Order: sequence, then C-alpha cells, then structure tokens
Amino acid sequence: MATFYVSSHGDDGNPGNLNLPFLTLDRAYQAAKCLTIPTSVYLFPGTYTRTETWNIGSSSEQEPMRNRITFEARRSPSSDDVVISGARKIDSWFHGDSSDIWKANIGDLDFRQLYVNNVKVETARIQDLPGTWTRTPTGYSVNTIISWASPSSIEFVYRGIYPWTEARCTVAELIHDGDSTIIHMAQPTWDRALKLYNFCWGGTQQHGPSTPTHIENSTSFLQEPGTFVCDRTCPGQHILYYKPRPGETLATTRITAPSLEQLVNITGTANVTFRGITFADAAWLRPKDGFLHYHGDSHYVGEGSVNKFALGEGSWVMVPSKTDRIPASISMKSTAYTSFENCNFTRLGGTALSSDCCKRLQVLHCGFESLSASGITLNGTTNAVVEDTTIQKVGLDYLGSPAIWMHNTSHCRVSHNNIFDTPHSGISLGPSIGSRITNNMVCRTMSRLADGGGINLAGCQGESMETGASLSGNVVLDTLTPYNFAIYADYGAKWVTIKENVVMRCDEVVVFNVQPPLEHVVFENNFWDKEPTGTDSIPEKVIYRANVVISDEGEIQRNVQRVITAAGVRAGTLVNPPATHST
Repeated sequence: MATFYVSSHGDDGNPGNLNLPFLTLDRAYQAAKCLTIPTSVYLFPGTYTRTETWNIGSSSEQEPMRNRITFEARRSPSSDDVVISGARKIDSWFHGDSSDIWKANIGDLDFRQLYVNNVKVETARIQDLPGTWTRTPTGYSVNTIISWASPSSIEFVYRGIYPWTEARCTVAELIHDGDSTIIHMAQPTWDRALKLYNFCWGGTQQHGPSTPTHIENSTSFLQEPGTFVCDRTCPGQHILYYKPRPGETLATTRITAPSLEQLVNITGTANVTFRGITFADAAWLRPKDGFLHYHGDSHYVGEGSVNKFALGEGSWVMVPSKTDRIPASISMKSTAYTSFENCNFTRLGGTALSSDCCKRLQVLHCGFESLSASGITLNGTTNAVVEDTTIQKVGLDYLGSPAIWMHNTSHCRVSHNNIFDTPHSGISLGPSIGSRITNNMVCRTMSRLADGGGINLAGCQGESMETGASLSGNVVLDTLTPYNFAIYADYGAKWVTIKENVVMRCDEVVVFNVQPPLEHVVFENNFWDKEPTGTDSIPEKVIYRANVVISDEGEIQRNVQRVITAAGVRAGTLVNPPATHST
C-alpha cells in the first residue's frame, strides 16, 4: 500500500510524506492516481479552502482508476476537524448609514447564504405587500408609494403556491405612477410562473402567483438583528449589509459566505473513499434569477411543455414535461464503488451529495446538517447503500427538498438512518426498482409544506411484489401539518409492500385513494395510533390486513418496542458526529 500526506502548511513541491506533506488535494490525487496499488492519502487537521472545484476523474479518461484511493482525516479526539471548504471570510467591515448596520464592499462575490460564527443567518424580509394590490400581466399594481432600496435585488417568495411548492420571482423595477407603484417582475421567470402555476382547486381557478408570502433582500427590510442583505445592483460592486445581534462585535465575530458552487466533482471513475472529512460552505446562485420549484428537488427553467393534469372533477394542475434538479456541492456521475464514511456535510447552498448513473455508492455513518436543499439525491443509480446516517435541518432555503430523494434507481437500500426536521418529505422515492427503505427513524417532517409524507413514494416500483419496493421497520413520528401522511403511497404507486412500520402523532397515517390509483400495494402488520381514513372503502388493488391501531402511545411503545429500538442509527456507528450546529 502507498501512502501520501497533505497539510494546509505543506508544499506541492514536497514528496508528500509524513514529514514533507503536499499542500493541495489536487497534487495528492495526481500522485495517487498514477499508482496501481491501494493508496491512502491522509489529511492533517485544518481547513482546505477551495477556490476551484476539486475534479476527480474525467469523462474523457480512457478507463477508470483501478486502485482504491482513500482520502482520510488524520485526526485525534483532541484535534481540529479536516474541512474541505468553499468559504470566504468577509473582512473590511465598516458602519453603514446607521450605526447598528455593518457594511462591506465585496466586489463580485455573490452568494445566497451567510454564516455568522458558522451559524446560518436569514435574509432581511417583510411579510406583506403594503397597501392594496392588483395582479397585472407583468407583476403588480399597488395603491401606495413604495420606495424600497435596490429593487432589482429583491425577491418575492410564494410558499404553498402549490401545496408542495415554494417559488421565488425577482423584481425588475419599481415605477411610481401618481400615488401608486407599478412593480415589474423580472423576465422570463415571471411569464414562466404564469404558465406553470395555473391551476384549479374544486372549481376555483388561479392563473399564476398571487400575493407573496414574504419579500426579501433589501436594506429597506433590514430591521431584525441577525439578518443580512446582499445588494447586487451594481455588477462587480456588490455590497453586503448585516445587522448584528446583541453581543456581536466586529472584533469577535467571524462572518463567512460561500464563494464556490461545487466543492467536489467525481466523474467516470471508481474506487474512491472519503473518510472522516467535513465538506462545507458551497453556494448555488441560479435562484437569484428566479426559482420556479415544482416538486422535490426539481424546478422549471422554461424548457419543454407544460401540460394540464386532472386531479379529479373540477380540479387540475399544470405539470412541466422537463425540469432541472438542484445541483449538489459534491456530485458523482457514472462512478462505481465510491464511499463516504464518517463524513459530515454542512453549510451547503444546494443539495449536499448527488449520484447520477452510479453503481455501488456507499454513504455510511455520516452526518448532514444545515443544508439549503436535500441531503442525498440518487438518480439512475444502482445498488447504493445509505446506512447509519443522520440527516437533519435540510431544505432551509428550498422547502420542497426531501432529506433523501431517489428516482429511477435499482436495488438501492436506505436503512437505519435518522431523518429529522424537514420542511417537506423525509424520504422521497420516485419510480424505481427493488428499493429497500427499512428501519429508519423519521421525525418532524412536513413542517412547512403539504401533500407529502415522512416517507413518500410514487410511480411504479418494480414488476412484481418480489422486485418492488419494501418499506419495513420504519418509525415515523410527528408529521403534523394538515394534508400530510406518515407513509404516503401516491401518484400511481405500484408493487409496494408496507409492513411492520410504526406511526405515531401524525396528521394522517396513510392514504388509499389517489390519482392515478394505487395498484398492488400491500399494508400489512403495521402499528399506528389511529385508524387511517378510508379503511371502509379499500381500493380493489390494495391489500390492507392485520394492521393494528393502538391509540395509547405508551401501549403502542410497549407492544412494538422491538421495532422502535431497531429503527434509526445503530449505537456506536456515528464515529464522527457533526462538529458544527446551526439553527
């Protein structure tokens, strides 16, 4: 076995040994990939700041590497973490027009998240449009004078425009017309929003966005301590404003922003392991031009058609034929045998980890926290395993993002994970084959949006019960907001077995009647604390048998203690818990 060492105080002219380590990860990778024997690259504690994406492999390589390369933190219980970071520290603060506002000229630095002492702070916002408004083809007309600062940096946010959706549209300009204000929204996003968010519920039709649920990113809104504004009015001359919280001083407060959109890109290679490393501080900038969220981690960018889909008599929505996905800070494409063990993912402005058309991915004993979108997305991936991993506080900026999203996967296993505190679904499974969702602890999901579940699956899951999806041994707690389900088989789910799960304190347990209808879905030997709605009219192609309702929580815990104890991260497996925590 070969060994190399990397230190933030090293030199790429060194031989990369223990006493004379390399400086950069890129140099270590170049040295390791030339070998044909297993190679370990040890990273000394410290922060490895990236100004460019770390590319591993290439779509143009003749063949994938044959030797196993392991990048591993060389740390002790008393040492600092090994952090691969895209953060930039904001310096050169001065006081703005108000003594309680800090201001910094940041040039062309652009970002959507800001962290104060590693804790995410919110963009300054207001809740309502002032006065009385009327929707127009190009935006809004308001019967009062609005003089918001930097209007082209402002975003309107529409939470629940579909029950499962939160959208963002940017302002182009404000025009005063007598005692009124004309708000022109930025194109082409506004026209696309009018086309996409065009729906009818129970005979009541809406064409496009209505009133925003909140409006953000203007110094006119900078009232609450612990909020910020990034003014992009002058290209290349951006200005950051921050209103400090009590006790924060320029001398003692560390303020950082992500300066890189992608930390790591792994393409067309095999046999790479990451162990004990924290991946932190990346951005995703596209939403500054608008974000037309549709479902899960997908959003509409104007490509393809938008078609009407009937939900029942008098109700329909528009569905885009083509969407983009929120990109990941650490992405894999066409890889094999990639592993992340005891790693942490935090302060990331999009999805943390994505796998596209990969084989044999393993995510073991990891921690995901403080993420703007999803934790893990698997697309077209085969035989992936996600085990003994905690994913919490995701979807902080893009609320429709589930903790784990799977689509077009084959024989993937998601087991013994803790999924906590998500604004929409905990685990979301699209059409796939042979998925195993087992022994997960899923708590406090669906806190902001609706029409989802602790575990949500849709579409065909195989060709028979043997090749279909199996959901078993999961414990789903506290899916409380209206029109949400603990375990949600939706949108033509087919070939699914839902067995020996435990559900407590949820708005609805499961649902049987959806469109398109369920086929070959079995609910068997589950325990829940209330009777599901619709058990007196089970659809013909749904089997509901031997399920037990126990309304007393103490009694249900006593009866199924074995299932509850077995669910979630197993004791002793999270070797390297997240080092930073955020709200």
